[in-house]
Amino acid sequence: MTTEAGSLTGHWTGYYLQANQANRIDAELTQVGTLLYGTMTDHNLRSEWTLFEATAAAGLPPGADEELLRQLQARYPEAATQPIRVIEELPPLSDLTGEVTGNLVRLIKVYRGALKSGYRIGDRYIGDIIQRHTVHYRGE
Repeated sequence: MTTEAGSLTGHWTGYYLQANQANRIDAELTQVGTLLYGTMTDHNLRSEWTLFEATAAAGLPPGADEELLRQLQARYPEAATQPIRVIEELPPLSDLTGEVTGNLVRLIKVYRGALKSGYRIGDRYIGDIIQRHTVHYRGE
């Protein structure tokens, strides 16, 4: 972390946790009064999990992975014979806006480009492609 005295302006390096995995980020922030703006770079751009890992990380009950497998196999017949993985791909850059109130920091992160979130069944991708995906952060 490199900042100006009494301000969050500067270069920040850290991580966020997702599915028990630390994901490194770098941010360049500028603080003007209570307002924040800047950019963030994500370094772990592709994540991949088994159905079991994804449902467990989401806090779903035991057997949720088997139910999801049945639903995918019913909708996509090739899922009965092909490996299935849950995938997420992020664009590397995002824009930040936010505010500082006392010790509380709120940021809104908007990805530059498309986030891909879904399933890979064999070589086929099934899922969502979300332009300008938004994430809300809050912390001290």
